[in-house]
Amino acid sequence: DPAKCLYPFPNDHFTVRDRSTETGRRVQFAAESMPRNAAGAPIDPTEWNRNDGFSPGSAILTFVPGLDLERTGAAAETDIGKSMRASAPIVLLDATSGRRVPYWAELDQSVAVAEQRSLIIRPAVNLREGHRIVVALRSLRDSSGATIPPGDAFRAYRDDTETDDPAVEARRSHIQGVLTTLDRAGVKRSNLFLAWNFTVASERNLSERMLHIRDD
Repeated sequence: DPAKCLYPFPNDHFTVRDRSTETGRRVQFAAESMPRNAAGAPIDPTEWNRNDGFSPGSAILTFVPGLDLERTGAAAETDIGKSMRASAPIVLLDATSGRRVPYWAELDQSVAVAEQRSLIIRPAVNLREGHRIVVALRSLRDSSGATIPPGDAFRAYRDDTETDDPAVEARRSHIQGVLTTLDRAGVKRSNLFLAWNFTVASERNLSERMLHIRDD
């Protein structure tokens, strides 16, 4: 998603394979993609890059141009149960357990310009350590009720059309795996706006250094 750097987030696109970790992956943020301070220096990503996945309490972020959550029918914090409906426009799937995850969705009200507000998906329970989570957005609508079309890159994956962009093609097999996982869970690709996956950090990764401090 070119709308904002590191979107959608969290995302296994920002990880690499690592057989030494419990999840088999390790976060790999590039320094040039990190937020910068007033002097223009990026945050050092070293500490994040020690992790074998993302926080179990992560908010999920992306940007959908013109999104109207009420028209879309997305679950709000006053009706979290709506997120578990078979027809929910936003699906959080724990691909490891095969179970749906409850959540609520909102637009980032800290941004003054409505057209620039990110979509925030907030899991209503902590995600399971070491599990793989798939996020699917489908049948999203704007304020007129019109369906918002996907971006060119994801449309190429969803509709299985080739591109001449090496970066897009390099991700094709991974995204096809995500789409296959969704299909098996009853989430069809035909009306998807965007789908991706991420790995939750393992229990060992989250606790081992603090437990070492305690024991020492």
